[in-house]
Amino acid sequence: MDDDGAERAMTHARSSTREASVGLERAREAIWKMLNDGDSDSGSAFDDSFLDDDDDGSVAVTARASVPLTPVGASIDARAKELEARGLALARRLELTSPSGTPDRAPTREGGLGTEALERAIAERDLEIYRRDEELRALRESVGALRSADEEREADASRAQMEDAERRAREAQAGARAMREALRDVETKHARERARLLDELRDVRAAASAYAMELKSLTSERARTNANSSFVDASTQRELEATRKRADVAEAFATNLERMLQEKSEELFETTQERDDLRRRLKATSDTIDSLEREWLEVSRQNASAQSALKEENEELHRVIDDLKSAEKRGFAEAEAENEALRARLHAQNSGSRSIDRNLARESIASLRSNVRELKEDIDRKDAELGELRGVIERKSIVEAINAEKDAVITALQAQINARAATENTQTVGKRIISDASSDAELDAFKELQTVAEALRRENDALRTEIEDIDADGVFAECLTLSRRVRAQDSLLTSYEERLIRYTEQLGIPFSPERRP
Repeated sequence: MDDDGAERAMTHARSSTREASVGLERAREAIWKMLNDGDSDSGSAFDDSFLDDDDDGSVAVTARASVPLTPVGASIDARAKELEARGLALARRLELTSPSGTPDRAPTREGGLGTEALERAIAERDLEIYRRDEELRALRESVGALRSADEEREADASRAQMEDAERRAREAQAGARAMREALRDVETKHARERARLLDELRDVRAAASAYAMELKSLTSERARTNANSSFVDASTQRELEATRKRADVAEAFATNLERMLQEKSEELFETTQERDDLRRRLKATSDTIDSLEREWLEVSRQNASAQSALKEENEELHRVIDDLKSAEKRGFAEAEAENEALRARLHAQNSGSRSIDRNLARESIASLRSNVRELKEDIDRKDAELGELRGVIERKSIVEAINAEKDAVITALQAQINARAATENTQTVGKRIISDASSDAELDAFKELQTVAEALRRENDALRTEIEDIDADGVFAECLTLSRRVRAQDSLLTSYEERLIRYTEQLGIPFSPERRP
């Protein structure tokens, strides 16, 4: 019975391990296929031919070198390969130990550990799928925003170009109309003035010729009369003079009219040149209008082609997004089905993994206890350093008090010396001779006091140098830093102790933290 039970247990463990490995590979295949479909438009697609069967029945995963795996995905793949290797080793060990009839509980524990690790790997892969879905959604939103911004920018640029071309065409047409009207007015004005001057010149010339003919007839008649009679009365002379004056006036008026006609001819020549210049400018304006019309037509054609290209690209993008959504739904449905199957199998094996949880908890408690001991040792070391710093501060205060007392003694001795010197200066010479013996004793005492004062002064200087070498601000800052570190380590130690208490309560192991000083 024991041999049959061991054989059934080993067979069940072997089949569970193989099914878990195959299920994990199917989930990874579905996930990578979904990511491949999602990344097909950006050129970073996964390899869809990554499953190869080895000769020994194991499933080997081969991915291209260009697959952009994330750090979490790479760690999950490495963990999955490690679990596969452990599952195969476990299966081989079970096959080797099954004929002997001595079943081992270690493979069962390893199978439970592999199942737990597999469940964690599946949870991490679900999290990775969710993150990739969020990245894909954010990428689609950014692509849509960029495309809409590009469309708006291109539409604004096209609209501005069209408005500028229309404005320039309107201005050119208005300038051409104004030049045509000005040219027409100038030509009409100069034609009327020229016709009027020609009429006046014709009338003057006719009047001058009439006066000349009349003068000629009067002269010939007067010549004939003078030939017949030698008497010429005064009235005839006056009439001749008046006729001569009228002829001179008519000649002067004709000369003036000819001069005015020359000036008008010059003005007409200048006007003709201005008209030619205006015609040239009008031709240039017409050419500009034609070029603007051609540019406007070209811009309109480009806008139409760009709008059609944008429309086609937008439709293509919508088709790609629809394909991505359908591929995501299919991939998520397949992955969810595989995950549900794996969770069902793992839930069936939870009863055998409780002992594994207890072992892991004991190991974690041992590690936490070692951490607690290290923290306590660190706290004790910091407390010793803090005590040393406090002793340094106390010694510094004592030295300052001693220095103050020595300064007071030196000041008093100096005052006594000054007083005695003043007293000796005021004494007379006779009294000095009388009190030679007492003066010698006082001089000895004075020298002794000076020696003591010098010794005290040197000691005071040495103490002052020692006090100045001590950095009070640095010592105080170091004390504050050590106090903060002690408080932080104390809070960390408290959190570790709380976790230990919680774990031991769950496992039923008695534990009470040590009381801290």
